[in-house]
Amino acid sequence: MFKIWNYNGKIAYEDVIEAPQDFDISYCIGTGGYDSVYRAKLSNGRDVSTSVHHVVNEKCDVYSFGVVAVETISGSYPGGFVKSMARQLGENDVSLQDFLDKRLPPPTDQILASNVVQIVGIALSFLNPDPKH
Repeated sequence: MFKIWNYNGKIAYEDVIEAPQDFDISYCIGTGGYDSVYRAKLSNGRDVSTSVHHVVNEKCDVYSFGVVAVETISGSYPGGFVKSMARQLGENDVSLQDFLDKRLPPPTDQILASNVVQIVGIALSFLNPDPKH
């Protein structure tokens, strides 16, 4: 691609890396499931966009599933709540009332409550940064 511009590929690569200032978020023009697109102005003045591919592996799939599960159980996007809950997992007792969607009545049946606690525990375990523990 760079050859058609009469541009040295190594220099072009360095320009593409430097132009968006190490892919600072302010240069990001879009994100998708597997990559982010950044705008850049090369040293020759040419505007380009470049895509940075994110590594997708089993670990991030499991984490993403955990986020969706927590979102479903709590009724809202967890945001920073995910990290704080994952840290607390196994360290402190977490009230089920604090975790469940406030729009739903809490489970009153003991078996149902026990099942919900198990589901919450499983969902939170997907968010554990060290899944061996």
